[in-house]
Amino acid sequence: MYGRSSTPRKGDVLVFRSTRRLPSGHVSVVQQVKSARLVLVEHANWEPGRVTRSAPVEDVSAANDWTRVRVWWSPIRGMGKTIYPTYGFIEP
Repeated sequence: MYGRSSTPRKGDVLVFRSTRRLPSGHVSVVQQVKSARLVLVEHANWEPGRVTRSAPVEDVSAANDWTRVRVWWSPIRGMGKTIYPTYGFIEP
């Protein structure tokens, strides 16, 4: 059994919930915690066919519990507008 958390730490896996845009969900590995609401992650296929490193992910949840996030979108060179629901973090 793996521990779960709503506070990010390096090496944690951020687990995205299934949505219409992400029917299978998504996972990202935390590379660095920049602040209580900003982490840098590494993930594959956020942009189809690519591995993205040091991608910013921002917590936009009201309770600062990482249940709602926005993700960096390289094609616009900024944070995407879509808010994605998550389950929080799985600890290594």
